[in-house]
Amino acid sequence: IAINSWTGVAYSLPRCAWGAAPVHTRSDVGSGIGFVHNTLMFDAPAKSVVYGPFAPSPRSFLKGERHLSPKPIYFVGNKRAHEVGEKLIAYLDEPTKARLSSVAWSALRG
Repeated sequence: IAINSWTGVAYSLPRCAWGAAPVHTRSDVGSGIGFVHNTLMFDAPAKSVVYGPFAPSPRSFLKGERHLSPKPIYFVGNKRAHEVGEKLIAYLDEPTKARLSSVAWSALRG
C-alpha cells in the first residue's frame, strides 16, 4: 500500500513484501500465491505500507511556486533521473555514506 506515493517505490524497496493475499491456497488461487522481496523473512506478511508527503519534496517546501518545482525522481519528465540512477547503481555497488549523500543530493536537486 502506498499512501501519497507511487506504488513503484514500495516495489523497489527490498523490505516491502509484494505479492498475493496470504489467505489463498493452490485450490483457490485468487490474486495469486506467494511473495517477493520478503527480506525480513516473515512467515505470512499481510501488507507493506509506504507513507510519503502530500506533495513530493522539495515541492512541499516551496511557497506557491508549484509550476517551477522539479518533478519527483520517478516521473518520466524528471531531467535528472539518469544522473540519480547512475549514482544509485554506484552506491549499490559499493555502499558508502559519501555515495549515499551523492544520490540524495542529486535527487533533491531535481
